[in-house]
Amino acid sequence: MKGISQEALNWAVGELKTWSSSEPPGKRLKQVIYRLFLLRQLGVTKTPMSTPLTTADFQQHCARFLRVSKDDLTAETGGKSYYFIPTTCDWALAEGGSDWAVGTMWTRCMTWSEKKIISWPEDTGARSIRFSADYIKKIKEELGEAKLPGLPLAVFLLRDPRTTGIKLDTVNAPQSLVDVFRTSFNLGEQALESIIDFDVKPFPFKSVVSTTVQSAAEMVTLLKHTFPFQFANENEAKPGDALDEEYSRGMAAYRIPVPERRGISSQPLQLLVHGCPGTGKSFLLRTWAKELARTFTVVFHPETTYGDFVGVYRPLSIFRDGDDAKYLDEAGNVREHGEPYMTYEFVPGPLLSAYCTAWLNPNESVAMIVEEISRGNASLVFGDTLQLLDRSEGALDGFEAGISTYAITARAEITAFLVRNRVPLAEHGLMRFPPNLHIWATMNRSDQNARQLDAAFLRRWEKRHLSYKTPSVYGATKVQVPGGDLQWDDLRGRINAVLVGLVPEDKFVGPYFLPEKRLSDSMAVAEDLLGYLWNDVLKSRAKDLFTESTLTDALEAWISGNRNPLKI
Repeated sequence: MKGISQEALNWAVGELKTWSSSEPPGKRLKQVIYRLFLLRQLGVTKTPMSTPLTTADFQQHCARFLRVSKDDLTAETGGKSYYFIPTTCDWALAEGGSDWAVGTMWTRCMTWSEKKIISWPEDTGARSIRFSADYIKKIKEELGEAKLPGLPLAVFLLRDPRTTGIKLDTVNAPQSLVDVFRTSFNLGEQALESIIDFDVKPFPFKSVVSTTVQSAAEMVTLLKHTFPFQFANENEAKPGDALDEEYSRGMAAYRIPVPERRGISSQPLQLLVHGCPGTGKSFLLRTWAKELARTFTVVFHPETTYGDFVGVYRPLSIFRDGDDAKYLDEAGNVREHGEPYMTYEFVPGPLLSAYCTAWLNPNESVAMIVEEISRGNASLVFGDTLQLLDRSEGALDGFEAGISTYAITARAEITAFLVRNRVPLAEHGLMRFPPNLHIWATMNRSDQNARQLDAAFLRRWEKRHLSYKTPSVYGATKVQVPGGDLQWDDLRGRINAVLVGLVPEDKFVGPYFLPEKRLSDSMAVAEDLLGYLWNDVLKSRAKDLFTESTLTDALEAWISGNRNPLKI
C-alpha cells in the first residue's frame, strides 16, 4: 500500500508553517486544519453534515487524524482525561467522566449554537451535536481573504491510507493527488474553492507517494513540532510498520530511553550566566542539568571553530582486510590491521548532537552548555546558527513558543546528516532550534583571554549576574591569616572592599573561588589567592593591596605567618 512519501510530508509541513506565519493576525493554523479535517473526514465516511456527532465520534475522527490509538490520544493525569472540543479545536480537562466532557463541549458551543453554526438534535439529547452548512462560513471567516494552499494541505491530510481509507496507488503526480483530495470532501466545489487554493505550484520532489509510510511514533513527533497538541504517552505510540535499517540505526544515538526521561524543564531557555571567578556559574548550570535527560557540554577557547561546535568533515582511517599480505610499521612490527586508506566522514559537534536529540525527543528538555563563551570568537563559532538564537514568543509571531523565529538554510553536509537522522525540516534544507533545546553559557568578561561579545550576539540571551557578595556555603570556615585567623567570607569581603574602584567587578573574589578543603592549607591559599590578586587582578597596581614590593616577599610572609602582606 502506498502513502505520502517522507520528503513530500516534510515539505508540506514546512509550507503550511510558512503560510501560517503570514496569515491574517489572530488566526490559528491548528484550528483551521482541524476544522477542515473534520469536514473532509465527514466526506470520506460519507457522513452528511447534519448527522449528529457524539464525543466518541470526535475522538475517533481525531485519532484517525493524528494516526495514533484512542488510548494514546487520551491524556491520563491522576485519573482525569482530556477531551477534544470541536468548536474551539482545543482540549478540555474532564473532571467527571464523559458526561462532564459533553457538558463542557455544550457550554463552549453555546455561541456557535446561537449563530446556527451547530445545533443540538432534540432526538438524541445534549450528548451530540451536528454542523450546519454555515460551518464552512466559519472557516472562511477565520481565513479572511487568505486561502489554504491546496497541495501541502492534500499531502498533510491524506498522508496515511490506513487511517483515511483513501488508496493512493494511482497517484503519480501532484495534480492527481489534489484531484483525489478535492473529491474526498462532501462539499460543493464553490464552497471548497472559497477556502482552498487548488493551483498546483512546482513540487520540489520526484515522488509524492511511497511504499514506506511513517510510523505512529514518527507522526506524533512531527505533529508535536507543527501544532501545539497534547498527547499521552507520545513516545510509546506503536509503529504502524517497520522502519528501514538506516533510519533505525541513524536515530538510535539520539533517542532517549524511557527510564532516562525527565520531561520538560522550567529553567530558562537561553541564558548567559556571568560574574567574577568563584561565584558558582558552572555549578548552577550543572545543577539544572541534573534535571534533564541529556546535556552536552563544550568549553570555548581561542582556537574553537564552527566545525568543532556545529560539525565538520574529518579524515578517518579505514583498513583493507581479507588478503594474506603482511603490513609492517616503521619498527618492522606486523600491523594488526590491513592496508590503510583514508576517507572523510561528517562528525557532528556538540551543538548539532544536542539539536538532533531535542528534535527527536520533543517531550524532553535537552541542554547545550557552553563554558567560557567569551574566550572564543563566539560570533564566528556560532556562525549561521546565530540566527537561530532568536526564539519565538508564541502567539505574537505565529510560531510555537521557544522555536527559532527565523530558519536558516543548512550547509549541504549538515543537511545530509540531518536527513539521515530524519530530523524535522531537514528535507527542506532548513534548521530551527526546537522549543525544548536549552542553551546555557558562562562568561567572565574580565578574563585575560576574554573577547568582547558584540551587542547583536548578547541581545539574544537572557542574562543572570551572580554576585560576589553572596555568602559561601562554607563561609564560616577559618583561614590561617598572619596576625589572626579570619572566616573565609570575612577574608574575601575585606579584599573585595579594597578592590572596589580599583578594578572591574569581574575581577573580584567570589564565594567559591577556593574549594573548602584548600582553605586550611596556607601554601594553597597563598599560591591561588595571592597569586591571582597580584598577577591577574592588580598587576602594576599591586601596592594598592599588598604591603610587599614583590610577589615572592608576599608569599613568604603569608606562608611563614610572620606578617600579613595584605592591607586588610
